[in-house]
Amino acid sequence: RVEQRHRLLPARVVVYFTLAMCLWADEGYEEVARLLVGGLQHMARWRGDWQVPSSGALTQARARLGGGVMKMLFERIAS
Repeated sequence: RVEQRHRLLPARVVVYFTLAMCLWADEGYEEVARLLVGGLQHMARWRGDWQVPSSGALTQARARLGGGVMKMLFERIAS
């Protein structure tokens, strides 16, 4: 998906976040986001400061992304 404006949660980060929710299934949205960005910073894949978004912002970002992106990702990987 292509963003139409610059956001705190770009589409690719929301995809990473959705996948990370599977890894840390017992954690809340905000903690999963914190763990994800901490890992990305450790791997030098994330630069700059970042504030953990609220659970509501993460929910809205997942809704904007939609299920089609995850379906397409699954189909590419599973085939």
